[in-house]
Amino acid sequence: MAIQRKAILQSALSFLVGFAILFWVFRSNGATIQETVEDFRSVPVIWLILCCLAFMLSNLSRAIRWNMLLQPLGYQPRLINSFLAVMIGYLANMGIPRSGELLRPASLSRYEKIPIERTVGTTVTDRLLDFLSLFIIMALGFLLKGRLLIDKLVELTSLDHLSNQFIPLAIVGIVGIIIAWIAIRWMLNSSHHLAIRMKGMYLGLRDGLVSILKIKRPGWLIIHSLLIWFLYISMTYFCFKGFQPTAHITWDQTIVVFVFGALGMVIPTPGGMGSYQFFIQTGLLLFGISDTDGLAIANIIWFTISIICNLGFGLIALLLLPMINRAPIGAQQTEHKPT
Repeated sequence: MAIQRKAILQSALSFLVGFAILFWVFRSNGATIQETVEDFRSVPVIWLILCCLAFMLSNLSRAIRWNMLLQPLGYQPRLINSFLAVMIGYLANMGIPRSGELLRPASLSRYEKIPIERTVGTTVTDRLLDFLSLFIIMALGFLLKGRLLIDKLVELTSLDHLSNQFIPLAIVGIVGIIIAWIAIRWMLNSSHHLAIRMKGMYLGLRDGLVSILKIKRPGWLIIHSLLIWFLYISMTYFCFKGFQPTAHITWDQTIVVFVFGALGMVIPTPGGMGSYQFFIQTGLLLFGISDTDGLAIANIIWFTISIICNLGFGLIALLLLPMINRAPIGAQQTEHKPT
């Protein structure tokens, strides 16, 4: 009950933060809901379909990459289960930000009978690959429009404030590392039943994290890692092309604006609500797009991806996963064993 209450409070808080940011963005630009609806209706359906198609393909590619990380550990999950688990993870993030990183591996573990620590470990590896890919994209953005990006980021962030926060954050980080090291040492050397249980979870997580070192076809891992983010950028590009004021935005300019949008997604609100719109709007200012049109296209992208794709397709995945895995009469599900 206490866990449920905490989850509800976290979800409510994230929605309030996101709504507050979104309200401020709308208020500062004098935008209305009616204008937003009209802007969305002005986009030809074909561009929205292409955006949704890129979304689905990116999730399929992510599911394939996830299976590649699980295979060195001896597990061969069905691709459809991995794909639907990925979709459910994005759905969960719409309620409680980052909760999908736990619900996604939990869903796959339940239906594929894979130990949860293995699916969690490979999910962490999956996210580390995402951070590396995003870093490469950001570096590419700086190469393309470095001066513009630096000037705008300096304007958006107070460097003095960041420097004042660095020392306490560094202290907290060092203390956390020391505590983690002591806990791991105790866990590995103690015969206490709790330590033994934690050791099993730790070893499973470790195996999941290092599974990337045992990939049989690392070239395909790289291809899928690049493809996922190419499709992410394509989703933004398709929406730009469908909205008349941004139809002239080029591919390299899209990459720069995408970097800004990625920064907005860091803020823990449902689907980046509010913060995503603000950062996309800010990025588009670099290329002469007005505040009003920037907010309009940001809402179009956010609604298409977060509501239609994450929420709509996520709910469908939530219904399909148990239906697909409904065992025939007399059949018994068996646990996957490492080979």
